[in-house]
Amino acid sequence: MLLIRYTERLREEFSDWSTWFFPAREMENLLSVGLIDKRFNEAWNATAFASTCPDKPTVHSLRHTFVVKRMNTWMEQGIPLHSMLPYLSKYLGHASVQDTFYYYHQVDTAFRIVQSKDRKSEMIIPEVKAYEDSIPE
Repeated sequence: MLLIRYTERLREEFSDWSTWFFPAREMENLLSVGLIDKRFNEAWNATAFASTCPDKPTVHSLRHTFVVKRMNTWMEQGIPLHSMLPYLSKYLGHASVQDTFYYYHQVDTAFRIVQSKDRKSEMIIPEVKAYEDSIPE
């Protein structure tokens, strides 16, 4: 909700806004990473969540979440990642697809989705539950 209100405010302030989510006063100038982090922290600290959330988000965590959610959605929709990752990588400004895929490692939601799409691992490492159930205790 906060980001929606922020976007509405950007549209009010900058009639030609469409490029930068955190624009500088002069649209042709880029903001430094330090200033973006400072402004983000100010905005976060102004929310009701700032005092109750144990893990404070960062601008980079928003980017990370975007990448993971996008990849999860593609997998759930059956869209091949190898087809889409080059586009996502370019969009993020990464030098390679591996740089983009790095965002996805150690993400809990990935395991559920990958397991539901995986068709080969059972052929390589079969489920042993039936065998385990037949062993007397």
